[in-house]
Amino acid sequence: DRQDQHNRFVVSLSNHGHTHDRDDSRNELERADQMMTRLPSFAKSTRRIGVALLAGAVLAGGVKAADVPTMELEADMGFDVLRKGRPLGSHRIAFTRDGDKLIVDVDIALKAKFAFITVYRYRHHNREVWQDGRLVAIDTRTDDNGKSFTVSGRATPDGFTVTRTDQDGAQTEVVEETIIPTSYWHPATTDQSRLLNTQTGRIAELTIEPTGADTVAFPDVDVPATGYATTGDIRLSLWYDAERCFLKLAFTAPGDGALIDYRVAEHLRGRHDPELVDDPLIGRCVGHRAAIAERRAGPATP
Repeated sequence: DRQDQHNRFVVSLSNHGHTHDRDDSRNELERADQMMTRLPSFAKSTRRIGVALLAGAVLAGGVKAADVPTMELEADMGFDVLRKGRPLGSHRIAFTRDGDKLIVDVDIALKAKFAFITVYRYRHHNREVWQDGRLVAIDTRTDDNGKSFTVSGRATPDGFTVTRTDQDGAQTEVVEETIIPTSYWHPATTDQSRLLNTQTGRIAELTIEPTGADTVAFPDVDVPATGYATTGDIRLSLWYDAERCFLKLAFTAPGDGALIDYRVAEHLRGRHDPELVDDPLIGRCVGHRAAIAERRAGPATP
């Protein structure tokens, strides 16, 4: 029936930017198209976004997934997510210093409509905790159109221990202590061949190659950037500035080939944030660093 067709094409999108069986996906779309014309490819284009955008959640010391913020974050990096140039949702990243720790909160909210009908909803909340350049804690909670996923990870003497929970139950594995999540803000992201998928809790194998000089539109200026393309388990385009600060991402959706793109709404490059300017990971991205340093130094001695 109609609901069964809807469920079949929606479930094929849970990888969000990760590889999947294209023939099976095409068959799912063709069958769904018989019932809902363009609706399946529209929802399919939407649903693939999730894992490509995700980050982690939880303070070191044991904050549970239920404690992850569910409100709209006051973003240090804020992006409008667009499909064919039209609003699809938002992706917000907030950075906070807690002593020698960097806490990164992420909120992703997507909603796809066909005519006046909401055909797909996606929410992701997470927190990463970094200390001495290493990921020490991560928890994520995802609602993928009614399907729930949680990921919890902690630094241990053996490496980084990750527990993932989905419809099939819970699994735990130990990965390398240097692992970086698929949140893309980290300046070393483009050097990686393995990333922690923050929706599924699994390791994504990929290759990241530069594609050349480009620019990224900010609200008031075009920022010089370098583009990168990822292949393997994750397929998308990424842009970073000369300081290796994350600027945006984009990818071509399966099915109808719609462009899923980011538009910068807020960014650390344009913010005056003395709290973050000294952080070894994200401080390089804070704007007005020279002015902050000058104010700290005080008035010049005559």
